[in-house]
Formats: sequence, structure tokens, C-alpha cells
Amino acid sequence: MSNSYLDLWYAAAASPSGVCVFTTDRDALRQKLYASRASAADPDLDKLSLVLSPTDETHVWIIKR
Repeated sequence: MSNSYLDLWYAAAASPSGVCVFTTDRDALRQKLYASRASAADPDLDKLSLVLSPTDETHVWIIKR
């Protein structure tokens, strides 16, 4: 699995509010992001949530809860 998915989690954690990720397949991205977070087993990442943008089907947000 690519570290780039885990890098997105850490970028969101370092950001004041989170990050917006562009994708052409939100379901596949969401699965890969959840899998990378689970394999990292880092409790700091549990403070983040994935949210599908309600206004743009090409965006997934990783935000702080």
C-alpha cells in the first residue's frame, strides 16, 4: 500500500482544520484511506474523520473532529 494515503492523514492532522482531497473515485479512495489509517495503528489519527463533500463529488475531506 502506498504511503501517500497515510501522508494525507498526517497532512490533515498537521493542518488547522484538515485537508480536501480530489479524486475520481470517492469510494475507492475512502477504502484506501481507512485501510492505511488502520494499518498505521496511530491513535493520533483517530481524531480525524472522512467526510464526503456534499457539493462536489470529486472531493473527500479529512477533517478534525
